Amino acid sequence: MSGDIWLDVSLPDVNKGRDLQAIAKRLGVTRDEIAAFGDYLNDTELLAEAKYVFAMDNAHPELLENAGYRAPANSSNGVIHTIRKLLDAPESFESR
Repeated sequence: MSGDIWLDVSLPDVNKGRDLQAIAKRLGVTRDEIAAFGDYLNDTELLAEAKYVFAMDNAHPELLENAGYRAPANSSNGVIHTIRKLLDAPESFESR
């Protein structure tokens, strides 16, 4: 289940984490160079593939508990704001 009003359906071995692995391999990017953002449990595998794990402020409590960082809510363009911060001052995310 991906939310209160919808359901994601996929093959058992398909998830966002596997997709990210494939993209990273194709681009020659390592886990240490990846930031991922999630807001619901269907993002769990995706977040496991990144060094910089961001849960949105409006994320499921389990993601909030396990993420290394927080980003503003989706409704506040949190991903865009956080990517800008990452590009401007990446060292500020290193110590967490």
